[in-house]
Amino acid sequence: GDTRFGEKEIEWLIAGELAGRWPGSGYDLLRRNCCHFCEEFAELLGVRSLPPWMSSLAKTGASLADTADRISQFKEELTRERSGGGGGGNN
Repeated sequence: GDTRFGEKEIEWLIAGELAGRWPGSGYDLLRRNCCHFCEEFAELLGVRSLPPWMSSLAKTGASLADTADRISQFKEELTRERSGGGGGGNN
């Protein structure tokens, strides 16, 4: 899309605004990837955002990963309770 920013302003947006918020160490394939970067960059440029289908796979993957994490935490809690987490159980 078209933006009101010139080349120098865009360089500043990338180097001054985005570089600090998007370090390479913060990359996450599902939750903080190139599509997320592009969405923020487009917003700063004042242009249309990415089409929803571009990030739908990452969003689905993140949702599945979150569900797997919750199941794992639930299993850990059950294991702790069963291994001596206190009385009151019906055996």
